[in-house]
Order: sequence, then structure tokens, then C-alpha cells
Amino acid sequence: MPSYVADTLLAIEDHRYYLHPGVDPVGIAHSIWVDLVKGKKAQGGSTVTMQLARNMFLTHEKTYIRKLKEIAISANLELRYTKQELVDMYMNKVYFGHGKYGIESAARFYFGKTTMRNGELPTINLAETAVLVGLLKAPEHYSPYKNQELAERRQSVVLHRMNTLGWISDTELEQALNTPLVYAQHTLKQNRAA
Repeated sequence: MPSYVADTLLAIEDHRYYLHPGVDPVGIAHSIWVDLVKGKKAQGGSTVTMQLARNMFLTHEKTYIRKLKEIAISANLELRYTKQELVDMYMNKVYFGHGKYGIESAARFYFGKTTMRNGELPTINLAETAVLVGLLKAPEHYSPYKNQELAERRQSVVLHRMNTLGWISDTELEQALNTPLVYAQHTLKQNRAA
């Protein structure tokens, strides 16, 4: 996979990924502060490793007990696997909408491309990767098949975040924002009330 695939994910989901042991005390403190200010559980503070632990072993129920289990499992995962292995597991497990799990499945579904270099299909570029990573916040909501304008606004948020972090240059940002997006053609069944 090109390095920009993982970089795009980490920029929007866990930019301190390589600086923490699976649990980010700064991120958790920030989420607790936001929760207190809003008077409800508004922000999770989960790292990529914590999200992987939740997706593999736990429910998505927002409780403090589940969060403690998530932390314990994350610490164990970080002891057993490298950071790269954990990112790869996450990318291959996470939901991208329309029944597609894993970034390879998503790349093929949304763009008719692959995440592999020198595969039988063209490799997704940075602009396309940002669309896919943008889906993670709410896969069905940001689906380009349901609302292309919303999907591309979310793509812009992802790309600007990468630029703000210094992970892509101003030139790379402009190139990605100006890259035409050609989505694979599908006939999607819509659920309709009878």
C-alpha cells in the first residue's frame, strides 16, 4: 500500500498514533473535557488501536466500563503487534459503507481500483484515499453514491488536516483537491418503506 493511505487515516483518526502506546492520555483528557462541557458523551478519544479493539472484541455501546475494556485490550494489542500491523488490521477491518469492510474492498467498490502498488488494477491516489477515509466518520452518510457533494466536502476536511499537520505540502493539497474523482458505476438498491 502507498504510505499516503495510512497517513490519510492517521491524520484524521489518530495523528499522535506513533507517540502513544495504544492509549492517548491527551486525547482521552480532551474527550472527557468535551463530554463535561456538552453534558453528554459527545467525543470518544479513542485511538486507532482502541477502535480496532472495539471493532474486534467489543460492542459500540458508550459506557465507561466498555471504555476501560477497550483500554486494556488496546494495551495488549500494542504488546503483541507492531504499529504497522495494527494500522493494517484496522484498515482491513473497518466499515466503509454499502456492506464493504476493509480499504481494499472499498477502493474496488467506490473507484474500481486497488490499494496495492503494481496490482492488476490502478492504485488509488491521494484524492481517492481521502474520500475513503472521510467515509469512516459516518459511512452511509458520507457515501458519494448518496451525496457526492457531502462526500467531497469531507474529503476536503481530510486533505486540509493532512496539510495542517505538515504531512502533505500546499502543492500536494491543491493537486489532490483538483484531481477529478471518477466513481465506479453501481446500481444500488434503496430501502424504501412499503
